[in-house]
Amino acid sequence: MDELRAQGYETISVLDFLRAKKGKQTLPEKAVIVTLDDGYKDNYTDMLPIMESRGMKATVFMVTNDIGLPGYLTWDMLRDMQERGIEIGSHTANHMALTTMPPEDVKAEVQLSKTLLEWNKVKTVFALSYPNGKYRDYMLPILKETEYLAAVTGDPGLNTFETNPYLLRRINIPRPYFGLTEFKLRIWKAKIFARFGSLLNQQY
Repeated sequence: MDELRAQGYETISVLDFLRAKKGKQTLPEKAVIVTLDDGYKDNYTDMLPIMESRGMKATVFMVTNDIGLPGYLTWDMLRDMQERGIEIGSHTANHMALTTMPPEDVKAEVQLSKTLLEWNKVKTVFALSYPNGKYRDYMLPILKETEYLAAVTGDPGLNTFETNPYLLRRINIPRPYFGLTEFKLRIWKAKIFARFGSLLNQQY
């Protein structure tokens, strides 16, 4: 997080991005959304203090039926995190691969997750993280129908206001073997992906 700040990045939420896309707020010049999938307990014990102490935001995508299991966030933790500036999103109800499911089951998975979160006093859930980052085009209207406004994929690269909000790209940051050097390299690779994609769009 200190390295992101040193490079001039400022954290925003998915909702901040969506509001800015509609012209309802202005984003910092180098905006970044920090996302975490699954909803492990260390999001509360470790990540939250790190972000709070730096005045930074993050978005946690929760597998709803894992809430309260050993090693995962509890309902009280989720509500507290949200009150303290962490955005909560859905990672489906059961973390099953949506790409192997028929449309009606996809709809049930994403709708159940959102409904359970909101019924348990988590504020409105706007965004979904596709399990394993994988999706199919037929899922986008399902998300819109179930009142999601955005979704994040496993596709690498950077996002602009022209990016489909249901196909937001991410930079995967696994546990590093080479420390900060590997983290810097992944940010650099994302910039390369973004520039390469821009050139392709210009050509075609």
